[in-house]
Amino acid sequence: MKTIKVLLLLLTCIYQETNAQKANMMITYGQSDFIFSPGLEVNYFFYDKLGLELGVNTYFLNYQPYQLVNQSGQTDYYRSLYNGNIGLCGILLNYKKLKIGWTAGWKMYYGPNFIPLYFYEKGGYYIYSDSSGGKFDYGIDMGVLLYTKKHVIGIKYDTARGQIRWMAGWSF
Repeated sequence: MKTIKVLLLLLTCIYQETNAQKANMMITYGQSDFIFSPGLEVNYFFYDKLGLELGVNTYFLNYQPYQLVNQSGQTDYYRSLYNGNIGLCGILLNYKKLKIGWTAGWKMYYGPNFIPLYFYEKGGYYIYSDSSGGKFDYGIDMGVLLYTKKHVIGIKYDTARGQIRWMAGWSF
C-alpha cells in the first residue's frame, strides 16, 4: 500500500512538472564549409517567463585535403568540442498551447573556422584556410523558439562566427 502511494505521488509530481514545461531538451544542428556540427541544448525555467540555457556542440569534418592550405600538422582536427553557450531564455508570448520564446547569451567556439582564400578557376573550387589558429572565438548567441504542446523548434544565430543553428526538441 505504501509503495502504491509513493508511486502515485511520484507520478503526480512528474505529471505536474511536465504540464509546467519547466525544462526543454533540444538537439541542434549547424553546418559550415567542411563542418557538420550536431549538439545538445537544455533550457530550464526558474520562473514562468525566465530561465537558464546551456548548450554544447561537437563537429565532424568533411573536407578535401587539396582544398586546404596552412595545414602543417599543428592543428588537431580531432577534438570533440566545437562550441558551447550559456545564457538566458524566456517566453515572449504564451497563448494556449503555443508559446514563443527567446534565448540570448555568450557563445564560445574552439574548433576550426574554414574561410575561402582563393578561387581556383581551372578546377572551379575555393582554396580554404583555417582562420581559428587553435584559439577561442567569443560572441553573442541569440535565437527564437516556438513551443507547441510538448515540442520545441527554433533557430539561433551567433556573432562569433556568424553561424545559424537549427533546433528541435521536447518540453518536460
